[in-house]
Amino acid sequence: MGCYPRRLNLDLSYACNIHCTTCLCPQIDADTGAPVLALETAKRAIDEFVAMGGKSVGLIGGEPLLIPYVYDLVKHAADAGLQVRLTTNGMAATPHNSRRLLRCGLSGVTVSVDGDEPGHEMIRGKGTFAKTVRGASHLMAAARALGRKDFKLDLHVTVSRANVRSFAGLILQAAHIDPRVSVSVQYVSRLQPNVNHAMEQLLHQSADHRRNHWSLPQNLLLTEDDIPVLRASIATMKKLAVEQKVALQIDPALDGAVDVRRLLDGTFALGKRCQVFETALLIGPDGNVGSCPMLTHFSFGSIHQQSLPAIWASELFERLRPLLRDGYLPVCQSCCRHADLM
Repeated sequence: MGCYPRRLNLDLSYACNIHCTTCLCPQIDADTGAPVLALETAKRAIDEFVAMGGKSVGLIGGEPLLIPYVYDLVKHAADAGLQVRLTTNGMAATPHNSRRLLRCGLSGVTVSVDGDEPGHEMIRGKGTFAKTVRGASHLMAAARALGRKDFKLDLHVTVSRANVRSFAGLILQAAHIDPRVSVSVQYVSRLQPNVNHAMEQLLHQSADHRRNHWSLPQNLLLTEDDIPVLRASIATMKKLAVEQKVALQIDPALDGAVDVRRLLDGTFALGKRCQVFETALLIGPDGNVGSCPMLTHFSFGSIHQQSLPAIWASELFERLRPLLRDGYLPVCQSCCRHADLM
């Protein structure tokens, strides 16, 4: 069965302008020597990806707006015919650089925001909420000024104990910024030690724990006492979304008939078969290449040593694809819901 990558995520740097309690990027940056994916390396990867039939590229981090060459990279990818999205905390999105990004061809932005001001600032620090909302507003204002009706902006909230009572009002923030702004809601993902060990055996390599994003603080995981609050917050959010006509996407792990035990244990059943190894590539700041966002601490190859087509056709990818077609891999029980959300 032939397949080709349709999505390429470029993790430009682990550097960030804030230190969130749910994110290990600053620590990863310190542990790995603060690597930054070089512009020419990123451009070459994009060119190879386009030649393979790729369709879209995501610029992630860390905080990609801290990387001076991000505008050149957006333009290079857009000129090559790719849809270009960027994930940011929004704090560095000024009116000037927002217009510059859109003129370079940026297709859309995901702004990471953790609900209402109290919940957001418990995770991201005092004073961050207003800066994030202001940055999102600057991006949408630039889209209106440039007549970019195709531009998409999504406010993305990750639910934890810190904000389970205070994320529903994000709908009102989205409606205030612009009627076209959407909202997505996801639960925190994490890997259990036994899952890491199982993946090490399956991949025939040791995990590089310096690059593991998923060792999240236990005190931020929901407890049984939080479930009624969660259900109330979700119900309020849905009601506000209808009233405000805001597009809303909720993680299946949080919505509907919530399997409380699986939610609390951090194990999930995907709603459909995941095709991550058949559709996606991810390149880290150090040039290591992967695919599944839950496996960033494993290497499927290096862009410094091989071409993307060679890595895509490697023995490791060829071995994993049929395994995932036939059922879950160990990592899938802790999944970021790649299949359901992407």
